[in-house]
Amino acid sequence: ERHRRSEIAIDQRLADGRWLRIAERKTADGSRIGLRIDITRIKQNAEDLAERAESIRAILDTVVDAIVTIDSSGTILSFNPAAERMFAMSGDVALGKNADFLLTDRNASHQGGLISSYLGGDAPTPIGAVREFTAKRSDGSEFPVELSVGQMDVGEETRYVGIIRDISERKHLERIKREFVSTVSHELKTPLTSITGALGLLLGGVAGDLP
Repeated sequence: ERHRRSEIAIDQRLADGRWLRIAERKTADGSRIGLRIDITRIKQNAEDLAERAESIRAILDTVVDAIVTIDSSGTILSFNPAAERMFAMSGDVALGKNADFLLTDRNASHQGGLISSYLGGDAPTPIGAVREFTAKRSDGSEFPVELSVGQMDVGEETRYVGIIRDISERKHLERIKREFVSTVSHELKTPLTSITGALGLLLGGVAGDLP
């Protein structure tokens, strides 16, 4: 039955592991011409590529940082699971939109385009440099992030990979540290001011000559 469907090519694996592609065509006199092409290397390359793609997919699915791929105009091409969790939105919602919608109005100076904020202007930011932004989730809540952008060429197209890290916890710890230092400074400064004032009076002779 498969041979009768002469316009369809068949891939067949032989007992020794090699692959053949079988293509048969009918001729005008009713006979049949068969081609047997060894495609073992093609199959091996396809399997290697599939394994690499699966490895890359596993990495993108398990990393903690959000990874967003965009084109030269800033349009989102991919949105990994960490990005979905970070921004509380599905990849289907994000794909096709400009990456700037992930930022808040506090980044107004960069609203001309995320890519242009890196590459344009009088002092473009080098690719790979880390910058801080204020991002927003789908519910409108804001949080601080660090963003670095890498560049890659896919065929004749240039694409960019944004790695986004939520630094809310770090900012929280920094604020606690500042508050602690401020509190300690205040608690020390108040009594020291009184002591300094008292010593000044003593040095001024209010208690007479001192031993």
